[in-house]
Amino acid sequence: MDVPNEIGGTRVILYSTDPNVAICQYGEEESFYLFGFDENWDSVTDTWHATVEDAKRQAEGEHKGLTSSWQSAK
Repeated sequence: MDVPNEIGGTRVILYSTDPNVAICQYGEEESFYLFGFDENWDSVTDTWHATVEDAKRQAEGEHKGLTSSWQSAK
């Protein structure tokens, strides 16, 4: 599955195609969003996080074992 560099006006920072999640950031904002996606990369869930690490913890809580599958966006 090809992962876009930008989704819904956000820049993709990290993603995992195992559970279709991505950590994204709007423009120059310092905060991050954890998005859950369907098979077409349309957002179905989102949560706000102050840091990338907070977003990663949230994702791991929702998807056990996710930590090792994060990939950096291009």
